[in-house]
Amino acid sequence: MTMYEASASCPVVIDCGSSQTRAGMAVTGRHIRPAVEIPSVVGRRRTNVPPRNCWSQVDGFLDSGHPPSFGSDAVTLVLRGEPVRLTYPVNEGVYSDMESVGSLLEYVYQECLKVDPREHPLLLTEPVYNPASTRERATEMLFEELGIPSLNISVKEVAALPSSGWQDGIVVDAGEAMTSVVPISHGCVVTSGIRKLYLGGADLDVQLAERLARRADHIRLTSTKDRLTLRQLKESMCYCRPGWHDTDDDFDENGYCAGGEDSHITLPDGTTVDMADDKWKVPESLFHPHLLGIEGSGIGDMVVESIEDCPIDDKLKLYKKIMLAGEHV
Repeated sequence: MTMYEASASCPVVIDCGSSQTRAGMAVTGRHIRPAVEIPSVVGRRRTNVPPRNCWSQVDGFLDSGHPPSFGSDAVTLVLRGEPVRLTYPVNEGVYSDMESVGSLLEYVYQECLKVDPREHPLLLTEPVYNPASTRERATEMLFEELGIPSLNISVKEVAALPSSGWQDGIVVDAGEAMTSVVPISHGCVVTSGIRKLYLGGADLDVQLAERLARRADHIRLTSTKDRLTLRQLKESMCYCRPGWHDTDDDFDENGYCAGGEDSHITLPDGTTVDMADDKWKVPESLFHPHLLGIEGSGIGDMVVESIEDCPIDDKLKLYKKIMLAGEHV
């Protein structure tokens, strides 16, 4: 991991999403990748014995006597088969477990960036639909628990756009639980054009698991380790195929074309299956959500609808400047 020398006045930038947390130092005059990219997860060790320092859960007891693990460290423990339960403190981009978010951010500062939060201003991103109450609780946590000296909160789509050198544009943010389309003009969100689709990377993971399970009766991809493996397969092998046509034949239960590509994968239980057309049919639901029984427009139509609901003076420049962002691009 590449780290950068940071003066005491150099701000820290953190984007804490449902799936990934990205962080780095705001280096003046340079566009660089985040120094830190870790899963937004907290891992707590499980036990079948309920000692006094444990509390009951559906899948066992969580041992408060062991310190939690975070990010990639927690994921690695699960992949090794350790009895660790993963929790996701950010839901649909909104902080749902403020205590766990605080612990995760403390880990980012101390173990990843290796800087003191009390010595650096913070630029924190938030979704355009973030409730005011959540913003207030996050601000309180950052100042009182982490001791940051100052805070600037920016809509994540607005913060993403300058990386392309634009002040105007439309940002398609493909997240873990939803996909957002946000038009921006002169650095400000055009609220009339905001569009949301409650379909994201997690839904694609479920769809991929269901399609692979059709290949053999014994395939059951339900454990945390299975889900993590599926996500890695999706990110490394799935793609969007141009020229797709909306026909029932392409998506019936056995709809795998004879001429499809041969793409064999090995599942966690050792079973070898061929992904075949799943590689492009799974992400295609982002463009055609009705394939999953979800009402609403796909991301292509969302972009058009968003721009058409913007002021007429902004439409032409928005059509020319479309940016893809998010954890599942």
